[in-house]
Amino acid sequence: MSCPDCLTGDILPGEPTGAFSSQGAYFAPAPGNSSKSKRAILLLTDAFGLPLKNSKILADKLAAELRCDVWVPDYFEGRPLANLDSMFLLPDRAGVKMTLFKWFRFILAMIPKLPAAYSSRPAVVDARLSKFISAILEEKNYQKLGAVGFVWSTPLVRYAAYLLSIG
Repeated sequence: MSCPDCLTGDILPGEPTGAFSSQGAYFAPAPGNSSKSKRAILLLTDAFGLPLKNSKILADKLAAELRCDVWVPDYFEGRPLANLDSMFLLPDRAGVKMTLFKWFRFILAMIPKLPAAYSSRPAVVDARLSKFISAILEEKNYQKLGAVGFVWSTPLVRYAAYLLSIG
């Protein structure tokens, strides 16, 4: 997490339409016959992971508009760094000053997440992502695979690009 603003935001309207795969990832198939898609996107989540439906809704929208498969891996293994309740502890927009009491509440809310942060340190998440990419490339035989992410997952996008460049 780079700053407290990483935990502010909103929940998108709508419900996800994809499904969870055998790898534990959310899968939004390309419209039509998804087994024939030769292109895919990895949508890498922020610190909220898969419990926040926003990433799944974005995956569905990307799959429909770009006509390719979209995968949202659970590299936190069900233990995201932030929960939905923490989203509402901080201001709803950047630049709003927090009181000392609100900072204290935020810090107290984050203390129980320290074990999840340790179990999702970069070396561990990199290995999980590498294993996931290998599995879907073998299973689906994609010709093109791209990655997109934001906030917490930005370094993972670079790592995914590196993995794809070395084959």
